[in-house]
Amino acid sequence: MLICIWGGQRYPWGSPEIIGLLAALAISALALVARTRRAEDPIVPLALLRRPVVALSSIALFLVTATMFSITVFVPLFLQTTTGASATQAGLLLIPMLVGITLSTNLAGRMIERTGRYKLFPLIGLAMISAAMVALAVVAQHPSKISTGLALALFGFGFGMVGKS
Repeated sequence: MLICIWGGQRYPWGSPEIIGLLAALAISALALVARTRRAEDPIVPLALLRRPVVALSSIALFLVTATMFSITVFVPLFLQTTTGASATQAGLLLIPMLVGITLSTNLAGRMIERTGRYKLFPLIGLAMISAAMVALAVVAQHPSKISTGLALALFGFGFGMVGKS
């Protein structure tokens, strides 16, 4: 997170601080893999990640979850600095996203239960998340609470479908 937050803002991308953080990330990742290989009963067996379906699903879920956390952290800050929203108002503007998650999780779950088909929902959800991110990027030029709320609702609908499946 510090790499993303500090890079290009507090420190130039090629600065020793950012390079050091990248090196620490790489060393930590290698240490995690080495430790997981030696573990008798690892949380996630690495052999499982060799299956393309599991690997692709894991990567997609990681990216979607990272997007969720970044929206939860950065959108309220963005709204406070650009629209003059208070911290409470900015936090309340996340409600459309939460409503979208709740509705789509329930609807997708019921559809999956009724039809037995589940593969379509993550694909639709990822498309909705992508569209929501594009919408957030577009409204960043002229932000409003309503346009941001609509984009967050779309994100929530997509996230609920991806998380359910």
